[in-house]
Amino acid sequence: MPVLKKIESRNNEIRQLETILDTLTPEQEKIKRLALGDLKRLQTAERAEQNATKVLGSIFRDQPGAILLSGLRFERDGQVAQIDHLAINEHGVVSLFETKHFSTGIKLDSKGRYWRWDRFKKRYIEIASPFNLSKLNQPIVKKVLADLGMTNPVFRHFVVVDYKAKLIKPNRGYDNLCRPDQVQKTLSSKTNSGGIFSVFKRLAGWLGCRSMSQAALVELGDDLEAQNAPIEVDYWAKYGLKPSKAQASSNAAASKPVTQSAAQQVGEVEADEKSERLERLTMPKLARAMNLSPAEMELRLIEEGFMEKRGDKTFVTDQGKAAGIQFRKGRRGFFFLLPATLVNEPSLQD
Repeated sequence: MPVLKKIESRNNEIRQLETILDTLTPEQEKIKRLALGDLKRLQTAERAEQNATKVLGSIFRDQPGAILLSGLRFERDGQVAQIDHLAINEHGVVSLFETKHFSTGIKLDSKGRYWRWDRFKKRYIEIASPFNLSKLNQPIVKKVLADLGMTNPVFRHFVVVDYKAKLIKPNRGYDNLCRPDQVQKTLSSKTNSGGIFSVFKRLAGWLGCRSMSQAALVELGDDLEAQNAPIEVDYWAKYGLKPSKAQASSNAAASKPVTQSAAQQVGEVEADEKSERLERLTMPKLARAMNLSPAEMELRLIEEGFMEKRGDKTFVTDQGKAAGIQFRKGRRGFFFLLPATLVNEPSLQD
């Protein structure tokens, strides 16, 4: 079965950042630090995603009764799901693969808790389970599939850790947390015979599912790709900069999305603003999504430079403002609104 959608390159955003860095003056040191941080994260994510895509593609490319799509973004009812890789088999079993590129590595202890190494405090700090973050996408994917006529899918979750990141975990169990080149072994070890596709068939048998034909699978994959709603960050606007006419023309030509629908192409600024409104969370909601308390969430944001303490009050830094964090006043007092994309922010994960 063919790989229906490969990961989309981030070269346009990387070139945009490189152009911005070339035009900055010495007086714009703060913007330079932000741009260098964004560039490093993009390049690291690009490498990790391409590595995982290559391995997963080789696994699914020649397998009958399964499809693989990479780099999907779905919107439903004001919620957004970012899917690194999605596989569906003929019996309706959906596998979601989350690609992680922890800069300081990840540790899983015997109690199922996840930790990352803090370079500054020289100790491990507990983090949200990447599987819980992956499972946040499941209801949205389920809605998209239901709209396309696929009901009662069975979901499986995998977290694929990039080669350059240190991975520590118990010798037994937790096979779904693995390196890209261990995915095939992980899938095959789920049963004594037949590997992942035998498991799919067993699950399907228990559920009484009917098999989909190859043509139906491909059609479903095409329909899923049509639901993809990609976005591209305008880093000029993010940093409060204005490109020259030549740079703006170059950016516009390079960033035209191939898969966007006509409706998404109309009113780009308006769509971006709507997206931002839909994707902002309060501190407690963001903390809950990351399996943290609000106090732990605030501490992590302070540690990573998004916020700062001045006496007993918390303020948004320039880095936080550039990331989209807002300070608002409501009926019950002041509060923060944070982009939901911070759930996948590498510096808050590792």
